[in-house]
Formats: sequence, C-alpha cells, structure tokens
Amino acid sequence: MNYKKYFLVITLIICLGLPVSASPYTDYCEKVVNQMIEVLGFSDDYLLNYPVRVDVEIMPDGSVKNVYIRDYMGRRQVKWENKILDTTFPSHNLMKGIGGGPAVSVVERLIKKSELKRMEQEKFLFNLRSALMDGFSYHAKNQNLKAKVRYTVDKMGRLRNYELVESSGNTSFDNAVLKFLDNRQNYTVMYLPNLQTETYTDTVTFRSK
Repeated sequence: MNYKKYFLVITLIICLGLPVSASPYTDYCEKVVNQMIEVLGFSDDYLLNYPVRVDVEIMPDGSVKNVYIRDYMGRRQVKWENKILDTTFPSHNLMKGIGGGPAVSVVERLIKKSELKRMEQEKFLFNLRSALMDGFSYHAKNQNLKAKVRYTVDKMGRLRNYELVESSGNTSFDNAVLKFLDNRQNYTVMYLPNLQTETYTDTVTFRSK
C-alpha cells in the first residue's frame, strides 16, 4: 500500500477554528511545524501575508526524504527546501504496523501559533455574535442606532442571560433588542462542543438598519 495515502493534513487557518484532536500524529506534527518555522526563519507578518505550503516526509530516525516548499504563488522554493533537507527532526515510529510505509508526511500551511490563536478567537467571536443576532431587524429611518449587550452562553451554546450595558438612547430600539433576546432565552445560539469553561460571556452590539 502506498504510504503517500497516509498524509496527515493539518490545515491551520481553515474553516471553523476548532482544535485538532490530540494524537501521536498531531503531537508529532506540531513539533515538526514549529521546528520548520524556526529553520526557515519566517516572521509572523510574513507567514500571515504570504502563506508557505510545506510537504515533508520524515523517516523514523528523523531524517528527511522529500521536501516540497511552495510560496503563496505556488512556485517551488528550492532554497527553502534545502534548509529543511539539512534538518533532523525527532525520531518516530508512527507508521509502524499499519502498512503505510516508514515515513510520516506533513502537509502544512505555515503560520505562527500566536497569530493562529488570535485569528481563531476572532473567527469564533464573529460566528457566535452573528448567530446570536441572526434574525434581528429594526429599521430606523435616518438613524444609526446601536445598543451594546452583555450575554452568556453555556457549553451547549444556549443563551442563559443577558443585560443591556450601553443604551442606544432610543427606548423603542432598546426594547426591541431585549424582546428579541427574550425570545431566544435558552435557545441554542451555536453549538460549542469545545468550549473550555461551563459558560462564556461576551458583549455584542446590535445595530439598526
């Protein structure tokens, strides 16, 4: 069986922003990715603006068999590839006994962890706030009304409590916001299976149209 079918694909800045489940594969690949970033010497800003795709096959003794590095335009970067080829990674036996060959292949779009966490948090908040406000509509001609609300959801993503912390100055608009949230009390705003705490509190701004 061709071991190349056993790619472990860690795509760090895609989709829903949920952490990958821990496993020997993911733990090992995290170490490899961190080492590759250090070897290549990329800055946070560079990796954010110019993602680098790396495909590297690492043998059980930590030596490298094949490396393919492409820049954000899809062009191969031989200079960078040579840097990785000269690197020794931690040894492993991850493929032993599963018929997939001796090498572990890591396909990665490199990005610094600090920036990844920030991006994941921003995406999480955007999705949560959008889900909470979904369906709210208030038309105020020639007015730009906004009211800030502090709200709490539980691990199941259900709206538990909320309060107005900054009035719009328009009682009708404020009441419309609170009535909208009244109807969503205990409603599942967004399923949060990976929430690390029992509840999560945030603030959101409702705006008129």
